[in-house]
Amino acid sequence: MTRDGRPLASVQVKLAVTLVGDDNAHTEALFYADTDADGHASVTRREGVAGLSFPNHRVTGYAAYFQPLSPLNRVAYCWSSAGAPITCRSGDAVRPCPLREH
Repeated sequence: MTRDGRPLASVQVKLAVTLVGDDNAHTEALFYADTDADGHASVTRREGVAGLSFPNHRVTGYAAYFQPLSPLNRVAYCWSSAGAPITCRSGDAVRPCPLREH
């Protein structure tokens, strides 16, 4: 998260994992995280990536959203979503988060 090219710290970001069930029902698992001094937000799951999915569902995508409900530093922002690199870490390895197809 940046403003005028500078990282924004302490900004809440919604992180969504898109899932589809065996019955083709679509849903999202939602997580919230605050940005750090570099403007990055992250969620740590003890279960790892395997714990992101519900039973009989598969992960089909990831997204990050900024949905301000009040002004940030006296500036009101519009709701937005943007593409951003989303990675998964396992031990020392960092790679794109996995997707599962049928």
